[in-house]
Amino acid sequence: MISVPGDSRPATPVRATEPDTHPSDASGSSAFVPQLPAVDRDERADRRSELEATASTDLPASPTPRDLVRHRQAVLHAAEYPPVEVDADAAQFARWVERFGQTAAVGLAHGRDAARLAGAEFGPAHESPLEAFDARQRKIREAARARRKTTSATPMTPTGGERPSDAVGSTEAGLGQGGRSATPPTASRARKRGSGPESVQVTVAAEDVGDAPGTHVANLPAAAKPVRDTRPEPKAGREARRTANKKRDHWHELRIVLQKMTEDDTFSKCGRLPIPGVGRMKMNYDKAKNRTGWVNVRTCRKANLCTVCGNRIRTARGNQLAAAAMAWADPAAELPAPFADLREKTGGGLAMGTFTLKHYRRTKLSELIAVQRKAWSYSFGRESGKNWQKVRTRFGIVGDVRVFETTWGSANGWHPHFHVTYFLAKPLTPAERKELEQILFRRWEKGVMRAGGYTLSRKYGVRLDVPKKGDVEAFARYIAKEMTGLLTKTGNKGRRTPWQIAQDYAETKNPQDRALWAEYENAIRGVWWLRWSDNLNPLAKHFDGRTDEEITDQANDDEDGPRVEPEETPRTIDVLGVRLDTWFQVILKNPTRRLAAQQAFEAAEGNLDVGLAGLRALLESWDLTWGHDVWSPLDNSTPPDFLEPEPLPKPNPTTSIPAQTTSDTTTPPQPELFTC
Repeated sequence: MISVPGDSRPATPVRATEPDTHPSDASGSSAFVPQLPAVDRDERADRRSELEATASTDLPASPTPRDLVRHRQAVLHAAEYPPVEVDADAAQFARWVERFGQTAAVGLAHGRDAARLAGAEFGPAHESPLEAFDARQRKIREAARARRKTTSATPMTPTGGERPSDAVGSTEAGLGQGGRSATPPTASRARKRGSGPESVQVTVAAEDVGDAPGTHVANLPAAAKPVRDTRPEPKAGREARRTANKKRDHWHELRIVLQKMTEDDTFSKCGRLPIPGVGRMKMNYDKAKNRTGWVNVRTCRKANLCTVCGNRIRTARGNQLAAAAMAWADPAAELPAPFADLREKTGGGLAMGTFTLKHYRRTKLSELIAVQRKAWSYSFGRESGKNWQKVRTRFGIVGDVRVFETTWGSANGWHPHFHVTYFLAKPLTPAERKELEQILFRRWEKGVMRAGGYTLSRKYGVRLDVPKKGDVEAFARYIAKEMTGLLTKTGNKGRRTPWQIAQDYAETKNPQDRALWAEYENAIRGVWWLRWSDNLNPLAKHFDGRTDEEITDQANDDEDGPRVEPEETPRTIDVLGVRLDTWFQVILKNPTRRLAAQQAFEAAEGNLDVGLAGLRALLESWDLTWGHDVWSPLDNSTPPDFLEPEPLPKPNPTTSIPAQTTSDTTTPPQPELFTC
């Protein structure tokens, strides 16, 4: 255990001031250099004679002159530089101060001491980001190899479906470099669990395949639908739902962490406060997915901040983009007018471009975003000029879809970039693709320089990828995942996404991660994460006309259920009612209780009686009265004195404000917002 500055313990040793003259560790940082004790001439002579007498036994029986010389050199070196014990903790603390600052080093030192007292092994995640990233990737590869061995032991019959890709790490690594065509490898077969004639084919939808924390698993196509069978449910279906619920739990837990850090008022209320005008909170249950969800709670609809709303919105927009891209490339697909006439009879073409900036660790994210937006306007936006219109006409560019992403790396700081999907009148030939990529780079380079950015690299500035022949459908799904799946992606080459930074802060409480999230939150205000060009808006609405509000407020297949009062259907049923005073005073008192109540009912896996009994036991352990504070329509425990208030009338902006009424006119009673 060492002392840190500011404590009552001794001060931390001071690092050497000349980094070029003292040793370094493997990572290249300066190591702690102790002060060597002074040795006088007489002491050195005595030690030399002592070493010569004791070390002579190390020489061979017939030593050569070279052995004698080497032995004497070793003796002289040992006499001149006696061994000194170096405090490894002090050296480690000095490296932490140099890398992360004094405050973070103090926190790491305290965490290490606490772990030693508890008998645990301490391994800080931020000692080396590259080493931590490599360790995570090794674990992912080992898990993938274990799955392949398990799968190969059970024979599978190829079918017409698709299975998740075994690719690990960031999907950015799968894109072609230097203009190569990029299409994800897919296998034309579906998983079969079990063996023998009782095996049942299971096709899992995209929303049911989730990502465990720190692991990337490619989702299946969104068009895949679960196979309905009258036989007992196979084990694979239950496992898929458990995996999806674990993913849901992960996003909700991370939202709780972010709401403690955020300065955004709307985001801080997401999933917590009720919708105005409701008299109770409700929990619905979807038996087909074994998933519960709270109803009548507010949603923030911030895809750049909220992990819950962002996952819903990004999944829906990814499916929308994939459907539009596949229909565009399919000549038999029906498109709204006039898009059917803008493509050739053989089908339209697709391409995806990636536009990056040169950046350094000292550069602020807000400055990079400002340069990025101005450069896009100068190169391809409103200020692009007539030359860009000529390029669009020459290559048949009908429109584009632009997505903003950013990651952070310990080497070069923030890394904002654009992913752009181009809808073309016809597919590009290899020569046309190279020519268009060169034109895009030249225009982007001039735009960045004009906006005040750094000189770009031709290798990393712009990359244009096109599908291989016959792989348009796979390419469409791939670009949709690449452009909208930031929440489920991991940073490439040691970089981290904003949600990985938040997850690391939740685990280590590193103040550097909190500062990075605060910088990201301030810089991202007003930034459009996805934008269709104006001429493609009718095409987007044709495949999914919902707004972000409707996606988050309506029943959604990807997350934890509806957010507003849905129509009674056999699919979702009401399982719990909660008074508003109980919601505020008991449920919200502990942020994890909302999720704990959902998990208590889902643990029964479809058995309503068992699930209700477990939920009731949990709520009563919180000193709640069943039938008064909380109730369930499944056992007819709704309190007779409870009255559901009428919903507040929606304001009509077209009507004029009525004149003031006289004192004799009685005002109708308004519904109470918080009914007790």
